[in-house]
Amino acid sequence: MSTKTKEAAKTALAFALAYGLALKTGWMSPVWVGLTVVVIALPTAGQSLQKGVLRLSGTVPGCIAALVIVGLAPQSRWLALALTCAWMFFTTYMMLARPSKSYLWNVAGFTALIIMTGAFESPADVFDRASTRTVATVVGILIYTLVTTFLWPQSNAGAIRKALEQLLGTQRERFNALRAHPSDPGNDSELRELQLREVQQLAALGQALQAEGSESYQVREIRPELERLRDLCAQILDCLDRLETSVPTKGALRAAFPTVNPFLDEIDARFASMTALLTNEDAPRTPVEVSLSSDREALAELTPLDRAAAVVARGQLASLDVLTVETIESMEALVARPAERSRPDACQTQRTRAKALPGYDLDHLRGATLVAATVVAGFCLWVFVNPPGHASWVMLPPIVAMMVAGRQQLSAKVFIGPTAIALALGITIYAFVLPRLSTFAELGVVLFAAMFAVNYFTQGIGQFAGMVGVLMGISVQHHQAYSFAAMANNYLFTLGAFVLVYAMSYMIQSPRPEKAVLYLVRRFFRSAGFLVASTSGERSGRRGWFSRWRIAWHRRELNGLPDKIQAWSKAIDYWAFPSTAPDRDDALVVRMRAVANRIDELLESRAPMSPRSFALVLADEIRAWRIRLESTLADWSSNPDSPAAEALGDHLLEWRAELEARIESLGAGDRELSLGDDELRRFYALLGGYRGVSGTLLA
Repeated sequence: MSTKTKEAAKTALAFALAYGLALKTGWMSPVWVGLTVVVIALPTAGQSLQKGVLRLSGTVPGCIAALVIVGLAPQSRWLALALTCAWMFFTTYMMLARPSKSYLWNVAGFTALIIMTGAFESPADVFDRASTRTVATVVGILIYTLVTTFLWPQSNAGAIRKALEQLLGTQRERFNALRAHPSDPGNDSELRELQLREVQQLAALGQALQAEGSESYQVREIRPELERLRDLCAQILDCLDRLETSVPTKGALRAAFPTVNPFLDEIDARFASMTALLTNEDAPRTPVEVSLSSDREALAELTPLDRAAAVVARGQLASLDVLTVETIESMEALVARPAERSRPDACQTQRTRAKALPGYDLDHLRGATLVAATVVAGFCLWVFVNPPGHASWVMLPPIVAMMVAGRQQLSAKVFIGPTAIALALGITIYAFVLPRLSTFAELGVVLFAAMFAVNYFTQGIGQFAGMVGVLMGISVQHHQAYSFAAMANNYLFTLGAFVLVYAMSYMIQSPRPEKAVLYLVRRFFRSAGFLVASTSGERSGRRGWFSRWRIAWHRRELNGLPDKIQAWSKAIDYWAFPSTAPDRDDALVVRMRAVANRIDELLESRAPMSPRSFALVLADEIRAWRIRLESTLADWSSNPDSPAAEALGDHLLEWRAELEARIESLGAGDRELSLGDDELRRFYALLGGYRGVSGTLLA
């Protein structure tokens, strides 16, 4: 059998067994244990086990929260609503802000809703409902775990090694492509495709760490070392991003640094050594110490701005030198025998992670607001209108809203089609098949067949929506009764819940991908403008904690928005926009990452200068350049179609000639241009930062 058939059979078998146990023991609602199996079904045993543990960990606080809300507001519907909204807002935000524990917070949210739904109608049995829900969750987890463990188990063994091998291979390929032609990354399709692949493989490595770590004690034992290795790979990615826009021309770099070719050969050999450590093909080589010696005469012949670019490129190459050595050392520690392996201390493991001030994410807030607003809408719809579904309007729409909040580029309307079809299948079984059954053996076959069909013929979001539709359509209870009105009302309520979430998503903000992309682009340029303005020498000298917090927040925005824009752009229906091609959006994302990296470099280059520094002597010229950049970014933050690029380009060409003439007139050409001069190096790093930001904005 194919893997697809095996996975469908495992989920269907666990579903039927869970229902059978719930009916045999007479639990309050068999649907709960069936729902547990539906939501933890994943392709591999390790992922399912991990998701089951997270589900159990989230069920307990969800039950406690529901009991606390009922205890605080047993007779006050509006206080109960306010407390429920606060809990759902909190759990949704934590679900979005903590990706490794997102499912735990998701379960904590919708578990409280399920218990609260019964408490709104009859608070007398709320404790029994909470305890039964917890037991049903544990049993559902155990049933599915046992089925996936003993029936065609799929292991994650080797997932980390495979993901790491692919990532390091892509990083080496990207390094060599950049070495061959250091051009504008937005105009080079090969570099753009390699960068996108590298970002995806880094995310896949994080998923492999979670999946294989959930089923392997050996992996959990060395988890800190693996996390450090992943951090090093992420820093290499950032270093390559910055290096792509640091080198003006290959000839200028080789002229300024005569030993650059042996240096680059050594970096390439280190990437090959990393792969050898993973595959055990060859004996790994020891990294050779290399340096970039500068040619003073060649540097003196360069223009000041090209000199600045060379300084910035040298800094990035030096960082790459350190990172590759640390990566090899980390991998050697991982592949060594346990007796020889030394666990890195906490300082070494954490030293690559920069401290970040606490902040918030606007998109996470919007998702949490969507869920809280859906709770209010469902509650008011039930209280004032009381349509089919009754108190369930407080439960199902917010659960769907949490799923939409987790993937905001996914419109709620994609659930409607699969749910409608699966509901129709479930209701057909409910009306024409279930009345003819007399034993659980017959019922088990029907449950198995229905769930197998949904899992085999659907995938992704459609698969989940289909399983929920079958679960609610069949509606097996201890004392089975058949009613056309109940069947029709259930159908209308379930579809109406998805329609409500779709409408609520428009009230918070348009879920149309093209609108979301433009909104995120404007936010990107707004944060970029703020950060460029923050490099002003007048402001940097007297920053309080609030100013530092704002800078840290905008830097997080700037570095996080390109990934969000890429996710939203993949959801755009380009057939409706024939003048826009997907590769243009990919190029936009690549250039935005370059802008974010160059602004980070510019902020990092801000350091106290001596009174004799060129940076202070040329303060007026640098201020004029910064103000022009601020003006351009302000135009783009309000209107991304603003034709500011041509004016910016003309202004920068004129300004470049004036600045270089001004620097030469101050005697920079006669001064010793050694890169060992810290004061001069800081000045050229600052100048290179402004030059890099300008170049990436023009691109």
